[in-house]
Amino acid sequence: PLVPIRAFKELDVVLPDQTLNHFSDPSNALVFKSSGTSNMVRSHHHIPFPQIYEQSVLAGFAFAYPTHNLSIVSYLPGYRDNTYSSLIYMMRVLMRDNEQNFAQGNIEAIAQDPTNDFALDHHILSQPEELYRRLKDLDNPVLLFGAAFGLVDFLEQMSEKIPIQLPNGSVVVETGGMKTHRREIPKSELQSLLSNGFGIPIQQIHSEYGMCEMSSQAYAKGSEWFTPPPWLKFQIRHPDAPLTALPPGERGKLGILDMCNLFSCPFILTDDEAEINEMGEVKLYGRWPGEEARGCNFLIDRD
Repeated sequence: PLVPIRAFKELDVVLPDQTLNHFSDPSNALVFKSSGTSNMVRSHHHIPFPQIYEQSVLAGFAFAYPTHNLSIVSYLPGYRDNTYSSLIYMMRVLMRDNEQNFAQGNIEAIAQDPTNDFALDHHILSQPEELYRRLKDLDNPVLLFGAAFGLVDFLEQMSEKIPIQLPNGSVVVETGGMKTHRREIPKSELQSLLSNGFGIPIQQIHSEYGMCEMSSQAYAKGSEWFTPPPWLKFQIRHPDAPLTALPPGERGKLGILDMCNLFSCPFILTDDEAEINEMGEVKLYGRWPGEEARGCNFLIDRD
């Protein structure tokens, strides 16, 4: 059985203190919360041992990009208003590791003090003018990691200055998708917008899938299929019989088995519509009809 994801809204999904204390003192515990409006109940995920989450982020990124040698630029408008954002924390981890590996990179403040989270936050860009200034004079290829809705809004706001020609070899990684109660953009259209707007081939428009209830991420590189790292497994469950796993090619609700959720719950049933292929990769179709919008969907406030 997979625990419905709404449990993370209604309960504290975490092992008892006496169990946690058996491993070590979780005094540096984190709590991640989903994005949302001020009057809604948000999901929350207890992370008693942040080092496990950080190792999962770094190993998952290395699994997806084993020959990664690009500086990272992050554009996450709206997320910095959520001080419990797992995506912001993930980007801190990736950017800190990036600067440690590329000491001659472009983010001098972090290179001087790679443990300075304030400096890291300062370089998680949130204003379109900041991103434009960062990108317009680039000489070397970059990995631009950004919220899908933010990247699309950036291209709309900078329409008189685009296409922005990113250096050859650059990659754009979007996260969050575009399905909301106000606007929906098909994946293929989103990829075309980003490809044309940033002047790179559509094969270099990638996607990341994760959420505050997970400790791991999956990436789709130039396609619509997300490949999980070895410690993350996907299943498709029948929407009316959630104990039944569906075979490849059939759509249902996405189930997640995330073995890095050691101290909360590794087995989660989401409200995302998806299908799986023979390789264990998944294609997402947005929210299951009738389910509640959540997360970054609430960060879009205009058409």
